[in-house]
Amino acid sequence: GSLTEAEAAHTAGLAVFRELADEAGQAHCLTHVGLVHRRLGQRGQALECLRAALAICERTDDRRGTAECLRVLNETLQRVAPPGNGQRRSAKE
Repeated sequence: GSLTEAEAAHTAGLAVFRELADEAGQAHCLTHVGLVHRRLGQRGQALECLRAALAICERTDDRRGTAECLRVLNETLQRVAPPGNGQRRSAKE
Protein backbone atom coordinates (compact mmCIF):
# COMPACT_ATOMS: atom_id res chain seq x y z
CA GLY A 1 0.00 0.00 0.00
CA SER A 2 0.91 3.63 -0.19
CA LEU A 3 2.13 5.87 2.57
CA THR A 4 -1.18 7.74 2.57
CA GLU A 5 -3.02 4.45 3.05
CA ALA A 6 -0.70 3.55 5.92
CA GLU A 7 -1.26 6.94 7.52
CA ALA A 8 -5.04 6.56 7.19
CA ALA A 9 -4.99 3.07 8.71
CA HIS A 10 -2.85 4.08 11.70
CA THR A 11 -4.84 7.28 12.23
CA ALA A 12 -8.06 5.25 12.26
CA GLY A 13 -6.47 2.81 14.70
CA LEU A 14 -5.43 5.71 16.91
CA ALA A 15 -9.03 6.92 17.08
CA VAL A 16 -10.22 3.46 18.15
CA PHE A 17 -7.51 3.13 20.79
CA ARG A 18 -8.42 6.57 22.14
CA GLU A 19 -12.06 5.52 22.43
CA LEU A 20 -10.97 2.39 24.30
CA ALA A 21 -8.54 4.39 26.47
CA ASP A 22 -5.82 1.93 25.39
CA GLU A 23 -2.65 3.94 25.83
CA ALA A 24 -0.30 1.23 24.56
CA GLY A 25 -2.29 1.06 21.33
CA GLN A 26 -2.25 4.83 21.04
CA ALA A 27 1.52 4.95 21.44
CA HIS A 28 1.95 2.20 18.83
CA CYS A 29 -0.22 4.02 16.30
CA LEU A 30 1.42 7.38 17.00
CA THR A 31 4.84 5.83 16.42
CA HIS A 32 3.76 4.45 13.06
CA VAL A 33 2.05 7.68 11.99
CA GLY A 34 5.31 9.42 12.89
CA LEU A 35 7.24 6.99 10.71
CA VAL A 36 4.90 7.71 7.78
CA HIS A 37 5.37 11.46 8.23
CA ARG A 38 9.14 10.94 8.33
CA ARG A 39 9.04 8.99 5.06
CA LEU A 40 6.96 11.78 3.54
CA GLY A 41 9.56 14.34 4.64
CA GLN A 42 7.18 15.99 7.11
CA ARG A 43 9.65 16.61 9.93
CA GLY A 44 7.48 18.60 12.31
CA GLN A 45 4.54 16.23 12.13
CA ALA A 46 6.80 13.19 12.54
CA LEU A 47 8.46 14.60 15.64
CA GLU A 48 5.13 15.67 17.12
CA CYS A 49 3.69 12.15 16.80
CA LEU A 50 6.83 10.46 18.05
CA ARG A 51 7.14 12.74 21.08
CA ALA A 52 3.47 12.14 21.93
CA ALA A 53 4.06 8.39 21.73
CA LEU A 54 7.14 8.72 23.93
CA ALA A 55 5.21 10.70 26.53
CA ILE A 56 2.56 7.98 26.73
CA CYS A 57 5.18 5.24 27.05
CA GLU A 58 7.03 7.07 29.79
CA ARG A 59 3.83 7.92 31.68
CA THR A 60 2.67 4.28 31.60
CA ASP A 61 6.15 2.93 32.41
CA ASP A 62 6.23 1.00 29.13
CA ARG A 63 9.96 0.37 28.86
CA ARG A 64 9.80 -1.51 25.57
CA GLY A 65 7.63 1.20 24.02
CA THR A 66 9.91 3.91 25.40
CA ALA A 67 12.95 2.20 23.90
CA GLU A 68 11.21 1.87 20.52
CA CYS A 69 10.10 5.51 20.54
CA LEU A 70 13.59 6.70 21.44
CA ARG A 71 15.07 4.57 18.65
CA VAL A 72 12.67 5.93 16.06
CA LEU A 73 13.08 9.51 17.33
CA ASN A 74 16.86 9.14 17.09
CA GLU A 75 16.62 7.85 13.52
CA THR A 76 14.20 10.64 12.63
CA LEU A 77 16.40 13.36 14.09
CA GLN A 78 19.44 11.96 12.28
CA ARG A 79 17.61 11.81 8.96
CA VAL A 80 16.18 15.30 9.18
CA ALA A 81 19.13 17.14 10.73
CA PRO A 82 20.58 19.84 8.47
CA PRO A 83 23.68 18.51 6.68
CA GLY A 84 27.01 19.68 8.06
CA ASN A 85 25.43 20.83 11.29
CA GLY A 86 27.66 18.62 13.41
CA GLN A 87 25.44 18.98 16.45
CA ARG A 88 23.72 16.08 18.11
CA ARG A 89 20.18 16.56 19.31
CA SER A 90 18.37 14.88 22.13
CA ALA A 91 15.21 12.95 21.30
CA LYS A 92 13.42 14.98 23.96
CA GLU A 93 14.37 18.41 22.53
